[in-house]
Amino acid sequence: GAPATDQRGVARPQGAAFDIGAFELEVVLTTFFRDADADGFGDPNVSQQAIGAPAGFVLDNTDCNDGDEDINPGAPEVLDGIDNNCNGQVDEGIAVQLAFVAQPGDTISGDPFGVQPVLAIQDGLGDTVVSSSAAVTISITAGTGKAGAGLSGSAPVNAVNGIATFAGLSIDTAGAAYSLTATSPGLTDATTTAFNVLAFGAAPGITDIGLWVLFAAFAALFVLLVVRKRSPQRIST
Repeated sequence: GAPATDQRGVARPQGAAFDIGAFELEVVLTTFFRDADADGFGDPNVSQQAIGAPAGFVLDNTDCNDGDEDINPGAPEVLDGIDNNCNGQVDEGIAVQLAFVAQPGDTISGDPFGVQPVLAIQDGLGDTVVSSSAAVTISITAGTGKAGAGLSGSAPVNAVNGIATFAGLSIDTAGAAYSLTATSPGLTDATTTAFNVLAFGAAPGITDIGLWVLFAAFAALFVLLVVRKRSPQRIST
């Protein structure tokens, strides 16, 4: 048989039967992964070591479904409840819903809202879909506020980078517990929390007691001004 080592002193791992001369053949094995669906991405759970890639095996091991060529790290995500691109998330980046990120509070009839509505177009994870330019429409939620009230400035607004910003919206009729609903084709609606619209001339948030306090303050100021006006003026010489 062959010596236990070659001329370099390297052990012959295959023994005398595989001796090819003075030097032992050094074989480098590579791990390959099965690609059953032939999409170029391998199954990390099925591997084989070989000098070259066996049929149906590839170097990649990132496929999360080796039985479907449309599911792999290079596939686009689509709205189907499946992790199509193998990133551990489902339907991310697909616009499915509207969400208010700014909404009005109590206001005066006919006056523009102090805080104008701003909406985000979101995916199922609640992240803004910055590629969306969806058209968003706002209206008074049915059955809220005063019957027959009108919302002005409610023309559709196209989102920019996934954000739809409204301006100049107002409600023309005083009433309690109004809310607004935002809609866009193909997306789930969004509704604001309730707010009140006060009659013109009334200040939101001021109670009857507060009005009496303001009245008393103005009366005192009026008396002070009258007294000062009637006080004799000193003439200096």
